[in-house]
Amino acid sequence: MEEAMRTIEEKGARVIRSTPLITMPEFEKDIRGTQGLHDVMTQPFQKAFEELPAKALREVIEFNDEHAYVELPKESPDQDLLVMAEEHAMTEETFERAERIMRMRTTTSLHECMEAKGLDVIMACGDGLLPPFSAAAGCPIGAVPLGFADFNGRAFGMHLVVEAEQEERLLNIMKLWEETFPDTRKPQMFVDDSRFRGQF
Repeated sequence: MEEAMRTIEEKGARVIRSTPLITMPEFEKDIRGTQGLHDVMTQPFQKAFEELPAKALREVIEFNDEHAYVELPKESPDQDLLVMAEEHAMTEETFERAERIMRMRTTTSLHECMEAKGLDVIMACGDGLLPPFSAAAGCPIGAVPLGFADFNGRAFGMHLVVEAEQEERLLNIMKLWEETFPDTRKPQMFVDDSRFRGQF
């Protein structure tokens, strides 16, 4: 990642390596504030399946406990957020208020950070917290490749987030990234899309 940053600096980009957004405790607090209506929120998702081993949140928790060897690996051994959500009685009005607060805090944090440092985009490691932050803020997010891990072949890259309604800026930056790193090895295609080319 650092090598990529040095490369784009050499191409004329201004890179600031520390752009703190909302703190992790603040972000977690806001996320926890929107967990209580889990069963209502997942109903559209559930309709996509003919059968699910667990639907209600209590059933999900019990399923995870019964299959802990798969669902609760040592890297993530608990389900405290789910238990808290199941125990936390929340009305739809309370949920909507918590959601508004979360949206306001994240969008304000993003705007203040970008304005204070004169940024066009914020980038972070691909397995970081930028995707949930972007979702909470309702802002566009994209991903650009860096390469593949030597030890397991897993692809890795960076996420990019811009302020709301800045999709064109985001796409232009991603285009510049691809032009700057044209030799990045592409992942293997799992579906042959040749029969669809030229149809859209």
